[in-house]
Amino acid sequence: MLMRRSVIGVSALSMAVGLALVPMSSAQAAPPSNDNRANPIQVTPPEDLTGTLVDATIEPVGDESYCQKTDASVWYRFTAPARGADIVRVDAAGDLDATVDIFKRNRSKLSFEDCADTDKRGLATVNASDLEPGGDYAIRVGKQLGSVADTFKMQVLIPSPPAQPPGKRLPTTGVKQKVNRLTNPSEAYWLNMRAGVTMRLSLSSR
Repeated sequence: MLMRRSVIGVSALSMAVGLALVPMSSAQAAPPSNDNRANPIQVTPPEDLTGTLVDATIEPVGDESYCQKTDASVWYRFTAPARGADIVRVDAAGDLDATVDIFKRNRSKLSFEDCADTDKRGLATVNASDLEPGGDYAIRVGKQLGSVADTFKMQVLIPSPPAQPPGKRLPTTGVKQKVNRLTNPSEAYWLNMRAGVTMRLSLSSR
């Protein structure tokens, strides 16, 4: 009787161990929702996003970069603004080496526009200035072959057009404005000047 109880106890323990192991062996990591180009994330510029290439895969056909060989990718989609200019900037986390490509979408076909690789700081910038206004475009962020997978931040920006003279009237109280290389490279102002009157232009910057 004691031996029978011992056998029953061992069997129950074996079943419990077996049941506990089943969920662990069946759990598998899922790729990002935008892993395939048929399921891109819609972007409305200007917009800041976060993404990941962890557990991302690569499709057997039509999933490649024009800058570097890649072994994983995620996809985004946007409509080109009225001026036909757009800037895509990616900031890769950790040791991720990434590549960014922009494609023109024509139903199921993609036409290459431009691409860029991340630099030693993990930054990649694509300045696309000749897009079709209102056109349908795809952004592909890929993991370079052999790189570690990690997350990234992405900005899809609409740059201001270069300033054209005469610009805006400069008020007597002055103006406070910002310029930057990506989205607002220049500003232009005008004012009336009188002959024989000395005037001073003061420009201060931090």
